[in-house]
Amino acid sequence: MEALEIIRKNDGIDKFETFIQENDSTLVVSENGMEVIIYHMPKGLIGCFAPISEETIESYSILDGKIKLDDQIEDQILEIGDSFILKGIPFGIPFTVIEDLTLVVSTNSIIYLSDKEKNQKLCEIMNKVQASDGDTKDHCERVKELCLSMIRYLPFDYRRTDELLLAARFHDCGKIMVPREILIKPAKLDNAEYEIMKTHPYESYKIVKTYFKNDIADIVLQHHERIDGKGYPYGLAGDDILFEAKIIAVADAYDAMVTPRPYNRGKSIEEAIAELKRNAGTQFDEQCVEALLQHLQMSVKL
Repeated sequence: MEALEIIRKNDGIDKFETFIQENDSTLVVSENGMEVIIYHMPKGLIGCFAPISEETIESYSILDGKIKLDDQIEDQILEIGDSFILKGIPFGIPFTVIEDLTLVVSTNSIIYLSDKEKNQKLCEIMNKVQASDGDTKDHCERVKELCLSMIRYLPFDYRRTDELLLAARFHDCGKIMVPREILIKPAKLDNAEYEIMKTHPYESYKIVKTYFKNDIADIVLQHHERIDGKGYPYGLAGDDILFEAKIIAVADAYDAMVTPRPYNRGKSIEEAIAELKRNAGTQFDEQCVEALLQHLQMSVKL
């Protein structure tokens, strides 16, 4: 009977790299319903620790680097030697990696294989998105980061953070169904091309629904609806639009405006802000526009 099992550095029972560059997970222990997993995360990574059941306990210890746990009241910055425990939390906890991070988690739940399977599917999506239009993947990541910053200034239910960030990350994945010549056309789309482009929220919805809960897919479906009911695909208006979709709509529009593209030099921050203000209450939710402006005031010192 074996009594000693040695795991060498950078080794383990199993390992996978995620669709986020330089981010990987290594399963070190899987015995009697307990797992020990080591995560490597690059500086600048923004994510969310997912909600966990009442029966689950997860203990995190920082072996290297620094991480910020985002809280509406007070941020917590943790570094080498610090630990934190999550147990039975019904909401996600957003985080930002401040310095390249090595994090070890011990849990009484079997999560590694399900995470690996989901990651493989997400890699397939993101690789297709990258192949069709490389900027779409980067755009989705920037929109996700903006959404996380905006909720600090909103009456947002933090139990919905995980859903918001997942929806933001994959809100445009349906663009893989849009012909590449339309995605990268170096001129304004004609009416027929625009109608094809307008199918991407529903295509994104179909993809996301395959991997995530229906409410995440619904957020994705609605991210081009407008407060005045003139959006697409269904012309929803006002309170019929999910709040998370309203947040993504503002972040999405802002990033699209300020990002240079082959057909567009990109607006200045000031020009983009003026456009958001001009359309607040008609195209965009006023609270969400104000939340983005507050974030920009703090981050770029307007």
